[in-house]
Amino acid sequence: MSASYNSATASKAGLIGGYLKSVPDDTMVVFTDLDIVPFGPYSQLRDFVPADRELTFMYNTIPKEPANTGFMLIRNTPNVRGFMDLWKETMEHQLQLVSQ
Repeated sequence: MSASYNSATASKAGLIGGYLKSVPDDTMVVFTDLDIVPFGPYSQLRDFVPADRELTFMYNTIPKEPANTGFMLIRNTPNVRGFMDLWKETMEHQLQLVSQ
């Protein structure tokens, strides 16, 4: 991955993680990149998310990247906040490796 990708992804994880810390636990959050075009109201998605699902990514057809992080349904839980922190740290570490 390029330094630009790692930097943008670390920023995305940090932004999402920071936002999740500002809303109540169990809040459903929809995150989309700017290039996502909805074909209906996001509120309809609640009906398709099982109650025990904490994080749902959009499927990606690229074999090396099975999850598309440009669209996520997120249930705000301690597990997900921890994942966002870990994701951010991992991408920052990757950025350091690429930059060397």
